[in-house]
Amino acid sequence: MKNTTIALLSLIAMTALGISAFSSKGEITKFHGNQVLNTGGSPSARTGAPGETTCTGCHTGSVVDGNAGINVLELSTGGNEYVPDDMNTLQLTFTEASNKNGFQLVVLNAAEEMAGSLVVTDAVNTKFVTSAILSREYVTHTAAGTSLNTWSFDWLAPATGGDVTFYVATNKTNSNSQNSGDVVYVSEHNFTAPDLADIAEEKEVSNNLTVGFQPGTNQLVLDFEVNGLNELSLNVTDLSGRSVYFKNMGIYTPGNYSDKVLLHKLETGIYNVTLFMNNKPYSGKVFVQ
Repeated sequence: MKNTTIALLSLIAMTALGISAFSSKGEITKFHGNQVLNTGGSPSARTGAPGETTCTGCHTGSVVDGNAGINVLELSTGGNEYVPDDMNTLQLTFTEASNKNGFQLVVLNAAEEMAGSLVVTDAVNTKFVTSAILSREYVTHTAAGTSLNTWSFDWLAPATGGDVTFYVATNKTNSNSQNSGDVVYVSEHNFTAPDLADIAEEKEVSNNLTVGFQPGTNQLVLDFEVNGLNELSLNVTDLSGRSVYFKNMGIYTPGNYSDKVLLHKLETGIYNVTLFMNNKPYSGKVFVQ
């Protein structure tokens, strides 16, 4: 009983002084007041999303709006439109960073449920955490990742498409080995997907349209795939945008095609070739000589 009392008093003293202790696994845990420093990654549900707190649950300091260029979340493809049921790469940049920083993010749909799945691609600087209570997944920093202000990860988008929101919290620390004086920036980032009907229509003609030219026969060669019953037309323009050839190609049934189109004599140069499928354009370039 005496030994237990001494050990408890020692732990209380260590907590008050902010010194280190060894866990049963031999790992060092730093205590500061009643908080454990999260240099190795934030606990779950700290993004400021609906039903969540922010990093101020552990770090005392102010919460600031992180939108308007402070927390910058970008798709590798650019813009704010993602591809449903596809792996998308994203990069988070914290522009107000100090020499030690943290972050956590989650992605939810309009029903405030997980939208797709987050994937860690940089295990040195980022890691995965979950909240069983909220049924949500998060990406956050590791100890090594606190030296960065840019982190990247992948996201498997939901097959159903729809609008999604990434909730992000970043932490600008003052590196005083305390949980005080830090600044937390929260932000929301909205992404959307094309209408699923539009995506299906785009797939009716392969994006891998191949365009070639046979100088000996003065023929344009088009290789493409049609997955539905469609009306096709062809337009050839010069680099100034002037149409030099147009043809209504008629109705095409599903299948793979390699069509040859005889052109009248054109001047040597580069031309834009556009194949319209139900008035939707698919383009390529060809060198005529």
